[in-house]
Order: sequence, then C-alpha cells, then structure tokens
Amino acid sequence: MRELSYKLKNIKLLDYANNLILIVFSIVFFLLTLSNIIYVIVLLVYLAYLFKKAKKLFKVSIILIILIFIIYLVYSYDDNYRSTSLEGKIIDATYYDNYNKYIIRVGLHKVLLYDYENYNLKVGMIVTIKGQIKDIDTVYTPNAFDYAKYLKNNHIFYALTIKDYDLVKNSFALGSARQWLINYFDNYYTDISSSFLKALLVGYSKSLDSDFYTSLKDNGTLHLFAISGLHVSFFTSIISKGLEKIKVKERIINIIIIIFLMIYIVITNFTASILRTALMYAIAVLSKKYKLYLSSVDICSISFIILVLINPLNAFNNGFILSYLVSFTIIMVSPLVKDYRPVIQTFLISVASMLATLPVIININYKINLLSPFINVLFIFMASTIMLPASIVVAGVAPLDYIYAPLINAFSKISIFISECFKLDFRCPKLEPYMIIIYYVIIGLLIMAKSKKKQITRLVLLVIYLIMISNINLIKPYGDIYFLDMYYGESTVIFSPYKNSVVVIDTGDGTGDVLTNFLKSKGVKRIEAVIITHNHTDHYGELASLCTEFRVDNIIVSSVDSYNYGYSCTKVKKGDQIALDRFSFEVLNPASKHSDANDDSIVLYGNVGKINILLMGDSTKTVESELSSYQFRDVDIIKIGHHGSSTSSSLAFLDKVNPKLAIIMSGRVNKFGFPSKDTLNTLISLDIDTYVTKYSKTIWVRYFMGQYHLYSLA
Repeated sequence: MRELSYKLKNIKLLDYANNLILIVFSIVFFLLTLSNIIYVIVLLVYLAYLFKKAKKLFKVSIILIILIFIIYLVYSYDDNYRSTSLEGKIIDATYYDNYNKYIIRVGLHKVLLYDYENYNLKVGMIVTIKGQIKDIDTVYTPNAFDYAKYLKNNHIFYALTIKDYDLVKNSFALGSARQWLINYFDNYYTDISSSFLKALLVGYSKSLDSDFYTSLKDNGTLHLFAISGLHVSFFTSIISKGLEKIKVKERIINIIIIIFLMIYIVITNFTASILRTALMYAIAVLSKKYKLYLSSVDICSISFIILVLINPLNAFNNGFILSYLVSFTIIMVSPLVKDYRPVIQTFLISVASMLATLPVIININYKINLLSPFINVLFIFMASTIMLPASIVVAGVAPLDYIYAPLINAFSKISIFISECFKLDFRCPKLEPYMIIIYYVIIGLLIMAKSKKKQITRLVLLVIYLIMISNINLIKPYGDIYFLDMYYGESTVIFSPYKNSVVVIDTGDGTGDVLTNFLKSKGVKRIEAVIITHNHTDHYGELASLCTEFRVDNIIVSSVDSYNYGYSCTKVKKGDQIALDRFSFEVLNPASKHSDANDDSIVLYGNVGKINILLMGDSTKTVESELSSYQFRDVDIIKIGHHGSSTSSSLAFLDKVNPKLAIIMSGRVNKFGFPSKDTLNTLISLDIDTYVTKYSKTIWVRYFMGQYHLYSLA
C-alpha cells in the first residue's frame, strides 16, 4: 500500500510538472508585450484561459511575471554614467583588420571601447582609459539592425574611442581562457583552419570567409557553426563513453560532465545554447537523483524560467530565442518520429524546426531556403561524423593542420556549391506582430489536428497564409518615396501603390548592404529600374548586391558615363523620357560631358502619385544655370544636389523651382561637412520646408489618392 501511495503521489507531481510549459507560455507572452504592446491582448487572453484551467499555475505565472518585470527594470535602468576617464577590467576583446573593440567593466557598468590605434588590449588587463564619447549606431533605415538596442540588452549604454591608456596590472578574467584558445588557433594554424576551429569549438565565427558564411546562412546550416546542442551532445557523449569504459561511477561521470560544461560555458562566452544545454543536463541529473520524474519538456521549461529570472534581457537575444524554439521542437517531435530511420528522423525534425523558427528567421534574413531540411540531413551527418571529430583531434595536434586544411576547404566549397545550386528561397517582408500571432495560431491548430482530413486542411491553410504574407504588398494601396539615410552617399527608392513597381535611384556606397537589406525587409523581389546618376562609388557601390539579390529589369546610366558597371545598361541623355510601368521621368541632364563629373549626373523630373518631384543627383550650380530656361511646374519635392554642398542650390535656381519641400541626403560621414550652412540659409531665406537625413535619418513620403504625408525615423 505504501508503494502504491508513493506512486500515486508521484503521478500527481508528474501531472503538475508536465504543465510547466504553460507557465513558460505566460512568461513568453509577457516578454513579447515588453517588445510590442499589441501582444498584451494575447497575454490577457492566455492568462484568462490559465486562470480558468489551473489557478495554481496562474498564481505561479503572475508571481514570476512580477519578479521578471522587476529584474527587467533593474537591468534596463540607465543611470546616465558617461565618464570619459575610467579604470576597469577588459572582459571581452574582438580584433578586426582596421580597429579593435573591447568591453571594459567599471564597477557595475560595462562600456564599449573602440581602438583605432591598435593598442592591442587583452582580456584580463586592468587599465585606465582616456577617451572620447562615440555615437553608437542606431536605426537609420527602416527595419535595420538596432545596434544601440542590442548593446542595451547587454547592459552597455555608451561607447568611447580610446585616446590613451595605461596598464595598471594583468589579472585573471573568465574570458581569458577563450582569448587564449583564439590566440592559440591564430598562432599555430593556417588562416582557414583557424577560422573553422574557432567557429566549431569556441563559437567565434567572425573569422569565417564571407562567401562561406553567406552560404551557411543561405543553406540554413549556420547553427552548425554557432555552438549548439549538437556540439555539447557530441562532447558529453565522448566524455561519458570514455569514462564508462574505465568503470567510473555514474555519479562521478555526471560531476565531471557538469564541470566540463561550466568551463565550456566560459570558453564559448556564455552562448545561449550552451547555457541552456548545461542547465538542462544539471536539472536532469538532479531529477534522476531525487526522483522528481521531470519530463524533457519540464526540464527545458525550468531552464528557460531560470535563465529569464537571472536576466530577462536574455529573452530578446535571437540566439536565445532560436535555441529554445529548436529545443522544444526537438523534444516534442522526437517521440513522434522515433520509429523512422535516423536519416528520416533528422529530416522530419529539421522540417519541424524550420516551421517553428520561420518567423524569427524571416525577421533576421527576410528569406528562408525551403530546401534547408534536405541540406541539413547532409550537413549534420558531415559535421557530426567528420568535421567535429577532426576538429577536436587537430585542435590538440597542430601538425595535422596540413590534412585538416584541405578537408575544410572541400567542406567550404561544397557548402558554397549547394547554396548556389540548391536554393528555393521563400522571401517575405518583415513580419508584423499580428502576422506572427496568426502564424503560430495556425501552427497550433495544425499540431492539435487529430484526423488526417483536418491535418491536410490546416496544412493547406498554412501554405495559403505563407503565400499571402509573402505577397502582402500587393494589397497595400499607397505608394512611398524613401530617401534613405546612408553611411556614405545616397539612395532614393520609389514604390508604386501595391508595390508592383520599384525604382531605385542610386545605391549608396554599399557599406553594410543597407539598401539591399531595406528592400528585402519590404518584401521586394523585383526592381523595375536602377538609375545610377553618375559613376561615383557613393552612388553605385551597392549595384552588384542588388543584381545578385533581386531581379533587376533595367539599369539606366547617363549617355556620357563610360564606366563599366559589369551589367547591360541603358543610356539616357537630356530630353529623353524614362517610361516605366507606373512612373515616367523626364531627363533634364546631361546634354554633354562636363569637366566636373558631378555635373554629368542624371537630373530627373517626374510625377509620382501626383507629386511633382525633381531629383538633382550631384549636379552643381553649373547645371542649375543650364536649367534656367526650363519651365518647372509646381514642384512639390526637390532632392537637393550634391548632398547639400555649397557648390549647388543657388538662390536663383531654388527661387525659380520654388519647391514646397526640400530633402538633403547628407550621408553620415562627416568628412565633407554636408550639408553646407550656405545651402541651409538659402533654403531658410526662401521659406522652403527642409529635411536633412543627417538629423531626421531616413525620410519618406507616403502618397495615396493625390494626398501625401511626410515621415521620418527621427
């Protein structure tokens, strides 16, 4: 009877514990609410459901949400500490070709340091720093990566450019072991071998060849080079089996593995997936020892709750999000596919993981390769049976590099070949919160479907929904004119209503592929025309990227432009009409070649959604004088010539054009001091509303049914 009673009690505990995932859902919905208020509806509906279903779980959820919110406020608090002279310990270092970046801990604060003088600071050094406040990149174009927000989520609120430093002393730091390994690989191995070893064993992927790294993203196999559960399972399996063969007790094996995982967490710089895996392993050991009978879902849930309680900002890290989405997916799907062959299991789990992570991946890359589950089967096999074992052996025996280098070179070529030849991209604009909610509701309905008929019906619904969100622009009845805030140069993008015509005028210099990423985030698949006003790199630098990523129907350059862009180009001159599907522009310049290449810029005058727009390129007062006889009709918007330089925008010309709005695209490089005070004063004297990307960031005009409104990111 006692034994039966004990079992019944444990069954009751098991029933309760198996519902821990419900608490995780409440925490997730709360964290989503912190990122976007629209999720509060989902949170309230879910909490009402939980209150009705299980009041105990509801109470626990509320207590945890309150705790997490308090901790979140503490971590997010900025006390405006902004000292330019400080003393602290270097806790992280990243080295690039032209500069280095460090993180220094000063008391409770962390500060990002930029080193352009190659001071070569090391992790563990205690130093005094004299520096200058450096602006942290924020969002300059819609949907771009917010580096300032990323740093805030890591409790870094400002940055300094190092002007001078003094070494106080060398000391121990947790990151020293990681840095030692990185230096070891750099010093004793060829560049290609070092880059692979650092990525596969340490989780440092910044040294990987750019083409290879891009191929991993395109193939959906980047997770193999971002330390994950696969790596940990491989290492712990080796340790466990090795110790079992020499008859070490299970308790000792578990202790050794936990110690190894703690060390590996430090080496991999506290990577989210390693933290999760290590914590799950420790919880599983405790569950077994104390007969808690926790399921895999419980263990994963507890690890999630612990890590979010330690630091709620973890939950806003893409690596953390993807790690838990994939982990929960594997746990849920594995029992359903256990009777299949290993290859089929890997494929089905890859499909499920792709569906689980699709919204996150889309909002990072704006595309996903639908063939990635097939590719993952091959790459997981190669990684687990060849690359990881070989990397571990070679890491300890440097002379074997001569064998290892050709192996990884072949692996790299295979990856690049597959990314080029086996690609079926599903492209999608950035998903809004309501789109993500609907997606996961459909996924939930698909999971709950019990009959084959319902499964097929809901699967068809999912496919239809994905097609709809991929082409969501086709139902947007308004058009947009974007004046992008580029690092160097300028780019104007014109969208027609329903986005069936996209025109790009200049591309910027290509730094960070800003234009390409912007167009991807808008769901663009086809560009009707790219117009390059003249052959300066700050106007055509991203052309190659556009031609690689999108279908470009026309590339238009001026008749006096002799530069070889590497693509078939249409040439235009003064008096020509550029007639496109939804737009038409009159070419006002050039008629002939000028001594100043800026004056060879294509000058365009056209009507976009009943907005008369004049685009001056980089033309100067010389071209403005040549246009003195042209009869401009009610110009609504002028894009000021040559980034607002004093060489353009004469009083006479602007007075003649008499625009309602002036846009100056100055670029963020301060080398030339754009825009000129003279230009700004001229515009002010004529009472022309003026907007400058330097101050307003990206500016856009939305037009609909003959009306337009101006917006900016500032």
